[in-house]
Amino acid sequence: MFTSDRRFKLWDCCVSHNQLLIRSPATPEIPTNIDVIFWGVEFVSVPTTLNGLAIERRSDCSDIGIPISPSPNGEGFMIESNGKCFAVVAAGFKVLENSLDIFDSSLEGFAATEAGRDLGKVLAHS
Repeated sequence: MFTSDRRFKLWDCCVSHNQLLIRSPATPEIPTNIDVIFWGVEFVSVPTTLNGLAIERRSDCSDIGIPISPSPNGEGFMIESNGKCFAVVAAGFKVLENSLDIFDSSLEGFAATEAGRDLGKVLAHS
């Protein structure tokens, strides 16, 4: 569903709205951020730094050693990085490319289903 070889970090969360932001920040060589936003988050098993990632929807993550499965309100998403697998259970995700300042979060004002409120170009979504 989405793959990148960039370095990502757990960047921000909004616990009151069950949102999670994983960001690959801009660098002198790469002028834009890549933001992976999950909403309706129920479970997270992700390290703080990911060197490259691939995200795919999964109906069950027990085969990768993570004994969780989707809930009535969320789907399972597997994140693979450096040959290791991690999981997020959430209602959905979007990947945005933007030029936000390092201190600005794309979670501010984020509305999962309102495209006009996305802070950046949508590269992928669930």
